Amino acid sequence: MLNPSDVYVEGGSNNLLACWTDKVTKYDASSFYNWEQDNLPLHDLDERTELLWEKLGHPTSSITGMSFIVSGDATSACNPLYFTSLSSCIEALPEFINYPILIEIASFGRLGGLNLSNKSFGPNGSLEIVNRNCGFASPLDLSANGFHRSEMDTIAHKTAYGLASAVVPNGNLVIASEVTSNSGSSVPILNYDIFRAKLFTKDSSNNDIFISSSVKGYQDERYDVSANKPYIFTRRIDPFKTSRLTAALESSISPWDTLAANIGGELSKFKFRAFDRTHTTEMSLYDVSTVNLLDDSEIAWGNTNDTTNNSEFSVAANAYYNSLDYVRVNGCNGPIYLRNLNVDARHEHDRGIEISNSKVHLERCSASRANKAGVYAKDSELVLLKGLVAYRNYDLNGTVRSGIPAADKRYNYTVLNSYGTGLHAVNSTINLSSTYDRDISNYLNASSAGLYDAWSGTQNIGPSAFVPNPESENLYCFSRNDIGIHAINSNIFGGRTQIAGINTGDARKADANHLFSELNTEAGIKLDNSVFSHSGRLLLEGNYRGLDADTSKINIDSVTSRYNQDTAIRLSNSNFVYNKDLYANVAHSNVTFFENRAQSQIVGIENGQDIYCENSVIAPLYTNSMPSIYGMVYTSGCFGNDSSTGKLTPSIDITSNSDVDLIHAHLLKQPIGETRSSQYGLLAKVDNNSTLTLRGSSEYANMIIGPQARLDNIDVAGIYADNESNVKVQGPTAMFRLGVDVLAENNSKVEFTPHQDNNGVFLVSAFDLSSGYNQTMVELHSTRACLVVNKNSSLLMENLGDYYNNWLTSPYASGALLGEGFSLDPTDTATYAASGYMQFYPNANTASLSAAPAGATHITLGGAGGYAFDNTGAGSMDADFLYTTPLFNITTGGMCVRALGNSVVEANNVNFPQTAFHNTSSYAYDYAGTAPLGGPECTRYPIWNIADNSLLKASYLSVNGSHPRDTSFFGPSGDWGDTAGGTVSAAPSKTPDTSSLSVLDYYGRSTANQFGKDTAENYGAFRLYFSTDPVVNLLTPEDESQQGIPRQLFSQGYNFSGDLVASSSDFTTASSQYLSVFQRNADNIIEPSGFYYASAMMAGADSIKAFLEDSALNTFANAKHNTVGKSGLAKVVEGYYDNNGIGGDALNTYPYGNGLASVNNFDLKKDN
Repeated sequence: MLNPSDVYVEGGSNNLLACWTDKVTKYDASSFYNWEQDNLPLHDLDERTELLWEKLGHPTSSITGMSFIVSGDATSACNPLYFTSLSSCIEALPEFINYPILIEIASFGRLGGLNLSNKSFGPNGSLEIVNRNCGFASPLDLSANGFHRSEMDTIAHKTAYGLASAVVPNGNLVIASEVTSNSGSSVPILNYDIFRAKLFTKDSSNNDIFISSSVKGYQDERYDVSANKPYIFTRRIDPFKTSRLTAALESSISPWDTLAANIGGELSKFKFRAFDRTHTTEMSLYDVSTVNLLDDSEIAWGNTNDTTNNSEFSVAANAYYNSLDYVRVNGCNGPIYLRNLNVDARHEHDRGIEISNSKVHLERCSASRANKAGVYAKDSELVLLKGLVAYRNYDLNGTVRSGIPAADKRYNYTVLNSYGTGLHAVNSTINLSSTYDRDISNYLNASSAGLYDAWSGTQNIGPSAFVPNPESENLYCFSRNDIGIHAINSNIFGGRTQIAGINTGDARKADANHLFSELNTEAGIKLDNSVFSHSGRLLLEGNYRGLDADTSKINIDSVTSRYNQDTAIRLSNSNFVYNKDLYANVAHSNVTFFENRAQSQIVGIENGQDIYCENSVIAPLYTNSMPSIYGMVYTSGCFGNDSSTGKLTPSIDITSNSDVDLIHAHLLKQPIGETRSSQYGLLAKVDNNSTLTLRGSSEYANMIIGPQARLDNIDVAGIYADNESNVKVQGPTAMFRLGVDVLAENNSKVEFTPHQDNNGVFLVSAFDLSSGYNQTMVELHSTRACLVVNKNSSLLMENLGDYYNNWLTSPYASGALLGEGFSLDPTDTATYAASGYMQFYPNANTASLSAAPAGATHITLGGAGGYAFDNTGAGSMDADFLYTTPLFNITTGGMCVRALGNSVVEANNVNFPQTAFHNTSSYAYDYAGTAPLGGPECTRYPIWNIADNSLLKASYLSVNGSHPRDTSFFGPSGDWGDTAGGTVSAAPSKTPDTSSLSVLDYYGRSTANQFGKDTAENYGAFRLYFSTDPVVNLLTPEDESQQGIPRQLFSQGYNFSGDLVASSSDFTTASSQYLSVFQRNADNIIEPSGFYYASAMMAGADSIKAFLEDSALNTFANAKHNTVGKSGLAKVVEGYYDNNGIGGDALNTYPYGNGLASVNNFDLKKDN
């Protein structure tokens, strides 16, 4: 609403001289003389003295203020109130201003330029220049009901972009009656604001001064397009229905019918022809048109629906019936208020609004078609009020536009020497100041004027009904420039949060500041050594880059980046903080609202890349109860690729000493047919000494999601850490549809822990860890291996559960072990980690894998259950997300953990639920369970592969919420059996300790091995696989009945039942490549066959591969067997009891040698 009483400077009744004599009258000797002529020079001197006094600001006077009106239709005679041009009014102003001055513009058409230079202001001085020949559309009222909507352009090739052709009030707001001074609309609407606009200043008889000269307002012929062409800028402010700014510059169609009888029907519409309706060469070649690089299709975003009376389609609009060529303010200390000014430089001026070394307030201004900058502020303090639109500011010479055509730029990016900018700040402060409370007060007070029927009470609605929401109508939009906002050594701050208004619930969306930067050919926002701090919602859509920051600080509440060609958020040497005002936005607990409006803390949708972070920090602002106030960091549909490698770019790329902390990370990327070669970090890549932390909670779990089809995910590492980097996962987390969930290489680290800081201190209050649903529950689904650490890297799983309480109900642990006392203090974990767990869902690495387990097809993405764990978890899981029955629909066994290249895996105080998993006691893994292996329920076991010289250290493990020894999981039998039920004795008789008995597992059930067990004691839900001599891949029984089995047996530390033969293939000849397999047979003939001991076939059989505490020994079914070292076996596992009892690793009270604890283990958290 354009409220005439809404002024910052009330002016006054004092008048300027306005007209003066240029020179003093003089006479020569020949002139006729009389006394009247003799006085003329005195009058001239008096007038000139008055003028000089005015220019000095009337020192020593008692002037209270001045008011002036600029109207091109005013009389040209000297008048102390009216000026026919803005320039003449400005020229009449004092050089020193120490009282309030109000200038109201009532002119139509082009106003020329506005120059304010070197005006000094005293303590009582102020200047306000306000354009009254304009109007503004409110999208919503204070209750978030719709006010104005747009009608969409019906031209076929424009509908995809959602360009508007009219701004229309919602139908129930218009009264179909003749327009008089008191009727026409029940509430403020755009057209009525324009043709009933009046001034704050009264005429000499104290009557209102209206812009229109017609009684009915709209019938003034000056509103006809033949006389004056209007401007309008309009955009939907609710991102539920995506749209872009529609601008009409000197629109060629009349906005309404000046011959209409009343305001009803078509007269209530403000119609226009969009500037973008017809593409010029500058648009066709250079405008951003985002193309999905995976399929070369254009992402033509823009919703064309224009449903009536629906707040989701509501628009803000700024309309003007005049324009300035430029505004220049230089050396003015202010305060200066420039309001409702529309600047169209028409590519004739480099800068539309130029502020230098000054203090200026800009309110509801627009700047278009400047060559260098729509608004330029240097060494200045600029306050933005009620919105700013900057449109198509770039260098244009005729039809030739500077820059690089969009089609070329996608594949060959080049930095230019200069760019056209919507808002360009250099060494300046820019304050997006909210006038919310002041505006509401002004609106309510305006009702007493009787301008609108609903407010005057004639409809019994009441004075506060349909009051426009002031924040929603503030249109901040930087569209189709080279750069939307560019700050150099500057500070941009301000805005308004969703919780600072009067609304509750979903209606809060109307109370937040919305800042749009869209369709800019270089960047939506570019920061160089600057600070950007914004309250409200930042939307970066359809740019080449969204946010591009170098050596800068960014503090925001939320940001949504969509359809940006290159990178949505690009940071270099910068610091980025999100949710700076610490509140839950509208979408926090409303999944539908989020999915419709893409509103959360950080959202990236269909960008070339979502985040690139170089030597930078991204972090939330920490506080208590963060799950209740933080939404998601959500990315989806990233489509960029590296043309040099053919690989897809990671959704999030973190490099060069960066640290990224993401609350509720939901990373989704599902390309089809594009990931059938290795992809290192499809969702996130972390390298060069960088860190990524993912923190989930009961509100939103961490979700890392890849392509559904096995062909598309088998070669994909979802998260990749490289070159001394770190990945930390905390809180509820699900990773699925990936070949490898997390891969770490080259001295990198992966950690799964409770929410904790870098010193290992639990973040109890920040994440409400007293609630088990906020503790770290992890489900990992893969088609290749869940977790892989390689090349001197490490994996830590710690405090994912509480061993002490788990073991209290365990018959074995509660009696024999807990009484001895353990070195690990369970106090904190009992309260803050007890619900934690690590659940693996690995799958067979085979093309035969069915679609269901390969793609976790039972999971429906999105919707009410698509973002958080189900709090009715199965088995020992308090909550879960991926679990399903039958289990073969999610897992077929396989590689859970792999450690290679001198890497280390540590598991300490972890619960592995294994809920409803079968006891897979077979001696070998096999997807099909082909006979004689006993079927897939026997053979699909989960594997931990500790390869080459890598190491596993594990302690205080639980399985299904109990001590592993008290579960139903165990390994194969102790001896090899024959088909008749007997035992096999096919080993060499010289075999130490067991002679010719074919020993399988020393701790399996055995009736023949004197060292064996009467009942199975090879407890464990998992198997350990160690590296082997590559020759084992060629070993097979003589009848070749179980090809592939020997390599698995030796990898587990088992001996085969009898002799093996080293076979050859078309590609490999054992006799020429592997002399180690040659032996003398009983006939003294050397041949590649015979009985092979595990100690000879395992790589590094003379070194320890695993240090396992008692519970860990009972977690891996073959672990205890690998501690034996008898019967030609390797001894690669070392087991110990981590307690204070006799034989315990932590005992330090021996009768002799007292005071020495462990010589094998150290952990500062343990008493060893």
